[in-house]
Amino acid sequence: LRGDLREAKAELEKLEADADRKTELRKEKDAASAKAEELKARQTELESIPENERTQEQLTELAELPAQIASAESEVVHLESQLAESEDSVAMQTKILQLRLTVATCEQQYNSADAAVAQLESAREQAESLLESTEKQIDNAYDKIEDAEEKGILKEGSVIIEPTSGNT
Repeated sequence: LRGDLREAKAELEKLEADADRKTELRKEKDAASAKAEELKARQTELESIPENERTQEQLTELAELPAQIASAESEVVHLESQLAESEDSVAMQTKILQLRLTVATCEQQYNSADAAVAQLESAREQAESLLESTEKQIDNAYDKIEDAEEKGILKEGSVIIEPTSGNT
């Protein structure tokens, strides 16, 4: 049970870390997509300026934009590839929920087992106490019989009558 619980917790931690990583990948992909769109918008803006009115700075920027756009789009494709390689999020969430349920069930069974052990320990202690009390009563009765035999009060063939109404 402890091994199952450890395994379930380890798998749950791994899946939760994977889910967190997938969330981060989505954020990175969205940021890269937004950057690519901004660069395209800037390119369109610069291209809308008549060629004879563009400054040297704008011409330089316009010349560098295709490489920057390609780099941003390449990053988007790379991140999409990483996302595609990771498990489907619904399947991952289902596994996480199943493992949480497994962990909870194992913990509940473990706690139930601990309670059962505590009950057994209590019953054992009560049985030991009862045995000790019974042994004392038997020893006491034996001592009384020996004493009566030594004093000559109790002889062979005598009958002993227990005067109490208890369990002894």
